[in-house]
Amino acid sequence: MKNKAKFVTIHKNMLGWYNELEDELDVQAANFPPAVLSLIRQLGDYEIDYIDNKKMTLVSKPKMVPKPGKPKK
Repeated sequence: MKNKAKFVTIHKNMLGWYNELEDELDVQAANFPPAVLSLIRQLGDYEIDYIDNKKMTLVSKPKMVPKPGKPKK
């Protein structure tokens, strides 16, 4: 079974909340759009795949799952 990456594309200019140096969104800002925040919370941990003045694509970060086997002592 393949692990499909979840993603969301938001068709809105989000550059006002984008921190270019840290490559993240300022979701704590008082004027951050609540509908976008809701989508981000549903996505979980994410990284910005693409952003411009018309749209933004976020991709969920893969969860680190240990391989089955003997536990290390």
